[in-house]
Amino acid sequence: MPSTNMKKVAPQNRRSGVLYNWFKNRENQTICLLAFVTLIMHLVVAPYVCMNQDGVEGVLDEVYYVPEARAILSEGTIIFAEHPSLSKLFIASGILSFGDNPWGWRIPSAIFATASMIIFYYICRRLGGRMVALFATLLFLFETLSFLISGLAMLDVFSLTFMLLAFLLYLQNRYAFSGVALALSGLCKMTGLLGGFVILGHWLVVRRKQPARSIGALIICAIVTFMVLMPLLDFAAAREWLNPVARVWDMVTIHESLKFGVGATEDLDVAWQSLPWQWVLNPRGMEYIFCESYRLIINPTVWILIIPSMAYMLYRFARHKTRLSLFVLLWFAATYLLWIPLVLATGRQTYLFYFYPTIGAICLALGFIMSRFWGVSSKGRFYRYRPLARAAIIGYIILDILFFLILSPLLPALFSSQFLTTSGG
Repeated sequence: MPSTNMKKVAPQNRRSGVLYNWFKNRENQTICLLAFVTLIMHLVVAPYVCMNQDGVEGVLDEVYYVPEARAILSEGTIIFAEHPSLSKLFIASGILSFGDNPWGWRIPSAIFATASMIIFYYICRRLGGRMVALFATLLFLFETLSFLISGLAMLDVFSLTFMLLAFLLYLQNRYAFSGVALALSGLCKMTGLLGGFVILGHWLVVRRKQPARSIGALIICAIVTFMVLMPLLDFAAAREWLNPVARVWDMVTIHESLKFGVGATEDLDVAWQSLPWQWVLNPRGMEYIFCESYRLIINPTVWILIIPSMAYMLYRFARHKTRLSLFVLLWFAATYLLWIPLVLATGRQTYLFYFYPTIGAICLALGFIMSRFWGVSSKGRFYRYRPLARAAIIGYIILDILFFLILSPLLPALFSSQFLTTSGG
């Protein structure tokens, strides 16, 4: 009997030992801490919402997608057909689980924002190492635009999380699963498919000598997953079967009709619009007109280094052909630069929060630069400047966090009893 009991307990002990050893690792503790801080900050802000002069609650596009989530639950109705249904179903699941209140609307977003932070860390870890991952994730965590958008009941955080997952799986050579994740990103918001250009471009430059069946598996899995799941998700939302090809065509047609100043229901809609080059050259921070504590703005410490960091990545790739610099450049080009010719050619309306998927590329580039300064060699002529370089990096991180605390809604949510509770107009 004693020996039998030992055999039954041993697997549990082994599992406990593995878990204990995992948590003993300092890097894993760091990841858990970053995830915990991310989740707590989002949960602090989650209960607070504002009301516009028409009596509609929500921030930015929450005023569209929360009512649509309600319609999905109550009537089985898709209101805004220009986007797929997966993100809307996530929002609806939050309402179903936690109630029709700001908690219910935003808890799914908070969970995905936390997951995206963890996935982003591992992407940076794979491309640049532990120090790069730590610096980049700290910047990503305390980036104002990213924090705001990822905590709202909008489509973007769900799409970005699956896009980041597709990147990580690709870097791990798990091509088929990467294709599935990429399809899920597109099923949350069509712009998630732009991540495919990053993967394809990287494969053509770095891995083109590998068998083509690997990238072929990714492409086939992405297409099949997208086309099979779209009608299933639409059925879950609308209680009817919709032709996926017709749905894609309708989405493209609707997006093509969205021109600057056309179809705006209020002057405010036009005021929110901004051209892609303005995001980098002069990003006008948009204070939400009914809620002054919600500011749609890129953290100044990140914004001021967008062009220099991308220039340095271009130099690094031209000079050293590093895979990190290539991945950053492709990420920046696919999620941001493509908007410029698109707007010039079609006049399509765009908004500052469209830059949200690009923030990760900027933070990764800055994390790499910071790690270079931090790791100044203990030998050579630059060693004497090592304390100064490290002091500058610490000062930069502190300044970045201070801007975040000033510009984000976190402190008002913590300390103001009147935070975003009064109606406007």
